[in-house]
Amino acid sequence: MTAPRLGELAVQAGLLDARKLEEVVRLQRERAARGDVRRLGELLVERVGLKRPAVRDLLGRQGVVPALCLLCRARFNALSFRGGRGCLRCGRRLEPAPIDAPLAVEDAVADPGPAGDALLAEHRRALPAIGRYPVLGELGRGGMGVVYKAWSAELSRPVALKCMLDPDRAGYEDVTRFRREAQLTCSLHHPGFVRGLGFEQAGEVGVAVMEYLEGVGLEVLLPSGALTLEQVVRLGARVAHALHHAHQAGLIHRDVKPANVILCRDGRPVLVDLGIAKDAGESVSLTLEGQVLGSIAYMAPEYLRGGVEALGPSCDVYALGVILYDALTDGAHPFGDAREEDALVQAIVRDEPTPAATRQPRLPRALAAVVDRAVARDPAARHPTAQALARDLDLFAATLGFPPDGGLAPQEVEAAFVRAGQALSKGTRLPALGGAP
Repeated sequence: MTAPRLGELAVQAGLLDARKLEEVVRLQRERAARGDVRRLGELLVERVGLKRPAVRDLLGRQGVVPALCLLCRARFNALSFRGGRGCLRCGRRLEPAPIDAPLAVEDAVADPGPAGDALLAEHRRALPAIGRYPVLGELGRGGMGVVYKAWSAELSRPVALKCMLDPDRAGYEDVTRFRREAQLTCSLHHPGFVRGLGFEQAGEVGVAVMEYLEGVGLEVLLPSGALTLEQVVRLGARVAHALHHAHQAGLIHRDVKPANVILCRDGRPVLVDLGIAKDAGESVSLTLEGQVLGSIAYMAPEYLRGGVEALGPSCDVYALGVILYDALTDGAHPFGDAREEDALVQAIVRDEPTPAATRQPRLPRALAAVVDRAVARDPAARHPTAQALARDLDLFAATLGFPPDGGLAPQEVEAAFVRAGQALSKGTRLPALGGAP
């Protein structure tokens, strides 16, 4: 099940009739065939006379939140970002689009539709091709890499391309780690990990080709409160099963955090970014002894104290536990304020975590015990494996009537995206544990 189209929502809301919608869609396709690609929302304002606030409300129901860059005037769907909130073109912080701003958003996440050839031609003019892949838009970037959405003529569908941000300045270790990530991604055959499609030589360093994930990162969904307690539990169990698969293969993810978990429209939570993963089978580590890589808020106490020598599967268990704690306690961290990194590091190494039920008294006692065990400061007190954590979460889900056999139903995902879009557009968070019994 996919989200209703904007026009269908407009008809359902009584803003226009089906015959008028057909006329506008026909006009849209005729213009697209001439190379004049226009978004339906703009045409509904221009040709039917709908008010912009009404169209923005329809977009919100589809999980589309227009965000505007005040510097270069680029427009994006804020709900579609993969980490970060800066403009994908110039890096400036995005702001909610003014009520009178154009309603179209940059087509960084939409596939070629009925006017696919015209849309593809528009993108080819705006962005260069990488190798044999026309680039459709940018999905996100980090310290070393950038991920683009591109079109694969061979597969007749979008793919994701990961490239180095500045290959001319990259050292041997950076290039080796980048290529190694592509190899690891291709080696992990599990629905809970992004699927690698290969590594191709494009430019001096090359490009990693991966499946394109149509979904939203947990770093967007969790702060909005869009996921219910049951959904958090079921998604957590699926991520834990995926981590156990990686651990069995001798791989530690090392950067489990909300931005690296994508909830796909088909209901799968998928782990991405193996850039700093540790492979037990490597004879030479790319991490210097004692060096700590990752995101502070999700680093296990023993890893912060002992560096790479202390890194093990329990560190990934801890990181997933912090995600669950965050999701179920309105964004709290078990060791204090995650925004104060220096103080947080000291607390993680020195103090005991605050029980989840203290942060959220409504949390069911059995679930609070599972989360508290996962974030224990002593690794020996945690779940012995990610599979053990998955088992506890599956057992709790079973008490709520959910079988331990998959992610969310597509209609649940669409509803969560819509709730996140509405919360984000209003700058609010939905009530905690919205679906708790």
